[in-house]
Amino acid sequence: MFIFFKNKKIKFVIGFMLLFCFLNFQSIFASQYIDEESNLKIEGTQIDDRVNLNAKNMYRMNLMAKTERIVYIDNTKINIKAIKVSYLLNEFLGIKVREADILFIDSKNKKSIIKSYTDLIDENKDYMLIYSYENTDDNTNLDLINKYKSSGFILIDDKGIVSEKENLFFVDKIIINANFDVEQLPEPLVEFVDIGEKYSYAKEAIYEFANMGAVSGVTEKEFYPDVPATRAFVSKMLVEVLNLDLIEYNGTYSDVQKTDWFAKYVATVTSNELLNGYTDGTFAPNSEINRQEFFALCSSLAIKLKKITEKDIEKFLLTNSNFSDKDSIFGWVENSIAYLYSLGIDIPYMKTEFKPLQAITRGEAVYLIYSVIFNQ
Repeated sequence: MFIFFKNKKIKFVIGFMLLFCFLNFQSIFASQYIDEESNLKIEGTQIDDRVNLNAKNMYRMNLMAKTERIVYIDNTKINIKAIKVSYLLNEFLGIKVREADILFIDSKNKKSIIKSYTDLIDENKDYMLIYSYENTDDNTNLDLINKYKSSGFILIDDKGIVSEKENLFFVDKIIINANFDVEQLPEPLVEFVDIGEKYSYAKEAIYEFANMGAVSGVTEKEFYPDVPATRAFVSKMLVEVLNLDLIEYNGTYSDVQKTDWFAKYVATVTSNELLNGYTDGTFAPNSEINRQEFFALCSSLAIKLKKITEKDIEKFLLTNSNFSDKDSIFGWVENSIAYLYSLGIDIPYMKTEFKPLQAITRGEAVYLIYSVIFNQ
C-alpha cells in the first residue's frame, strides 16, 4: 500500500525521518562485539572460584571500568570499546597485592605472556582488554574487524598505534600469581583482645594494617578501637599504607617538635597534601578528627589515588541515605559522605544516624582508609 503526499513539507519530514532511521539502523549494526561464546577465564591468587567473563559482562560494567577510543591496528583506523585492566584487577576482582606476575594465555595459538602487576596498573601504559569494535568510516577493514571479533579478547597498551606483532595479544585466560600476597603476610605479633563484636567489621583492616606497621596497639594486647583517632595516629597510618618516603621535619608547626615520634609523619602528610595544619601555625597532632572531617579526608584520598575524580564525587548526594540527621551535615562535605556511603561502608551508624561532629574512632579510621584503598 502506497500513500502519496502532495504537500512538499510532509514529504521532506517523512524523508528526513526515514534517513534518520536508516542511519541509526546502520550504526547499530556497525558495532562488532566479540562472539558471546568467547569467555575470558580468570583464576589464581585471591580468586576463590574461577571467573568467567564475556563481552556482555564487560558491557554492563560501570563507566569507570570502560573506555572508548580510536586506535590504529595494523594501519586500520578502528573505534574500540575496552575494559581497563587496572579496574579489572583492583576493583572488579578486588586483588590486594604489592606485586604479582599476571599470565595472559592464548590457548588457541598456544602462546602466553607475563606482565607484572605494577606494570598493568601503571596509568601511563593504559592496558586495556577490547570487547567491541566499531566502524569509523567506509574505509574500515571489515575483514580485520571480523578476524579480531572471532578471535576473542585482545590485550593492548594504548600507544595510539597497535601492531599484532608488537603490542597486541589475544587472550582467553588470565592467571594471577602473587609474589607477595597481603593475605599471606605473617600474623600480627600479638592478638588484640579488645576487638569485639562492635568492631568485627574492622578486624581484617586492623590486622592487615598492623602487619604493615601502619598502626599499633595502645598496649601490647589492646588496640583500643573505640578511642578517638588523633591527627598524629592518622598521619602515620597514611604514610605507611601508601608507602610514602618520609620527609624531614623542618619546624613548620609551633606544636610539633623535631624530636616528636610523629614529626616526620606530619611533615610527609603535609607535603603530600593529605592532612594540613591550621592557619594559626599549629598541626594539633593530639587532637581528634570528627566524622565529617575524616570522610572529607577519605574522599580526597580516593581522588589522589585516582579511584574517582572530583567532578564525579560531586554527583553523589545524600538524598538516598538512611541518615536521620542528614540536615545537620555541612554542605561542603555532603558529596564526600555520599560517595563513601555508595561503597557500602559497613559501619553500623552508616545505616542510622551519622552524627557529623562526633570524633572518628581508631577502629573506624582504619576501616575507612582500608575501604577507600581496596574499595571493599
